[in-house]
Amino acid sequence: MIEVIKKKNLDGTNVVFLRAEEGDFVFTFCGNLDLYFGYFGKDYRKKEEHSFTVGEKDFFLYRCFGEVYDAIRNEKPYQNGKGHYDFVLEQKHLKIQLLKDGVVEWHSEEGDYNESAVLYIEKLAGAYKVTIKEGMINDSKVRTAYIRFRNKFSDYGPYNSVFMELYNKICEHNFEYEQITLDEYTDKTKIRTR
Repeated sequence: MIEVIKKKNLDGTNVVFLRAEEGDFVFTFCGNLDLYFGYFGKDYRKKEEHSFTVGEKDFFLYRCFGEVYDAIRNEKPYQNGKGHYDFVLEQKHLKIQLLKDGVVEWHSEEGDYNESAVLYIEKLAGAYKVTIKEGMINDSKVRTAYIRFRNKFSDYGPYNSVFMELYNKICEHNFEYEQITLDEYTDKTKIRTR
């Protein structure tokens, strides 16, 4: 199971820790109004890649990462249909491909595309594997395992909104009292469809 720990920043925003067996991963929404997702564990900067797996036993997170994956795979960043960015998106994404061989690949918007940290989301049987490959920040050549999702002037717009939605859902969810298992969800679905 992945433990979710939420803490408040001094500015009132949430810092969300996803504590997996492999280490801690963290979402932060910063004062520059950008979202960051990174690895923060004992082997930080000792390995090039850091991964965790979200399975069906972590149903809420499993469903959230599934929504991110499906939005990118189906090229529908907005849950309610097409948005006003679609024409720009079609032109912009001729050069940037978010889904490569069935794996979501998001390069951090903190540095050069070919040198920055990269987030991968891979769909497995009954799980999603989330991997962060360390990279460099801008020209400073400082290694990092953090992914930046720009909310303004994103090269990936409007898909940056999919990750903001993921962060917001995790922040709003009450993990202590509202955890639902896959069996409970399946039973509720069956009851509604009868």
